[in-house]
Amino acid sequence: MNFGQQGPLIGVVLAGGVGTRFGAAQPKQLARLSGHTVLSYSLRAFDAHPETERIVIAANPEWGAEIEEVVSDAVRRKPWKIVDAGEHRNGSVLNAIASVESDDARLLVHDGVRPLVDHSLINRVVEALEHADAVIPVIDSIDPIVKTRGNKVVKFTRRSTHLRGQSPQGFWLKTLREAFARSSAEEQQTFGTVFELLQNADPSARITTVDGDMNNIKITVPVDHMIAGQLLLNWGR
Repeated sequence: MNFGQQGPLIGVVLAGGVGTRFGAAQPKQLARLSGHTVLSYSLRAFDAHPETERIVIAANPEWGAEIEEVVSDAVRRKPWKIVDAGEHRNGSVLNAIASVESDDARLLVHDGVRPLVDHSLINRVVEALEHADAVIPVIDSIDPIVKTRGNKVVKFTRRSTHLRGQSPQGFWLKTLREAFARSSAEEQQTFGTVFELLQNADPSARITTVDGDMNNIKITVPVDHMIAGQLLLNWGR
């Protein structure tokens, strides 16, 4: 990758989850949070970000009408497009990048259930991408990291070398396309993240980290929703 040649910056918001662990009748990205949907906060952050040119949303088609209503209300400044989510995370990313035409585009892939993303974090990822193939924000692991086999503890791992990844995650479109092209359908489904797919396709790929944000929580279970709501209340948002 010829770093420094900056193409358009595109926000890719993943909103295809069904919210099994959240335990609600609708996906967690559509849950109400301080007067708005969870998804709308991420969309508004990218819509207001001065460098982001457009937004692609990967959504479950079963909730297409509801997602479109949220997007049309939240995104007022930038062009946007909704594509079908895949059967897994990497499939959603693949569908999203297939809709982007600019080969030199830069992508910010973000979980639609991380409503507290802010511009300072987005900017850190964008700046780091100027010198890398991919970028992931990370935060410290605050709990013990335990490797097990069944219910037997095999090893305790040093927290200082095992960090927690967040989003938005930065990529060059060309890099991602090449990684998917070199990967089988089974690999695309087996690897849990695009980073694993990228490393497998190109072991020399330069993946760097930036400081994440402890407040940038991912809403997975109901207690996450409660915490996010309290943070928004504290911030007056």
